[in-house]
Amino acid sequence: MRCATSTFGLILAFALWPGVAARAQDEATHEAIDDQYETWFGAFIAGPITGPLFTHSDVHYRAYDDFSPHWVLVRPGLSLRLMDGMFATIGYAWTPSWGGRGTDRFTDEHRIWEQWMWEIADGATAIRFQTRTRLEQRFRSDVETGLRLRQMLRLSVPLTPDRALTFVLWDEIFFDLNATTVT
Repeated sequence: MRCATSTFGLILAFALWPGVAARAQDEATHEAIDDQYETWFGAFIAGPITGPLFTHSDVHYRAYDDFSPHWVLVRPGLSLRLMDGMFATIGYAWTPSWGGRGTDRFTDEHRIWEQWMWEIADGATAIRFQTRTRLEQRFRSDVETGLRLRQMLRLSVPLTPDRALTFVLWDEIFFDLNATTVT
């Protein structure tokens, strides 16, 4: 992430997500899904507000193959720059989801989240390594408050001298810190 400019950086992302592997589900209440086509749109806003105060925010629309809504994420965050490349952030997320076409299953989830993010960059090669640790408190009316820890690692390596083409490798692991029941 680059936050050296004095204006907000806005990146619009468009991704076609061809499938999601089947996940463990209670077959009595949910249909098994082997794969599912989705289209994802995302807007990411990151940059300085004033002094050491920054924003790290994003908005997503994830749709089924007919563009009907599956998931919406609205996730504003307010960050304090601790030092170059290091940020402590607090935020809120609203993540409504629709359980499937032809169903009336709607889930209205709210989250409070805190994160620590650190990016190390080599100025000569423009190789960047980023780590992000996020703790989320997830609130839904039908379950207890869920606590989840997320750990993301990301490496970006420019493939051309002008840095117009970059190889990016990342992964994020999710850890549920408590058990909740779905009604």
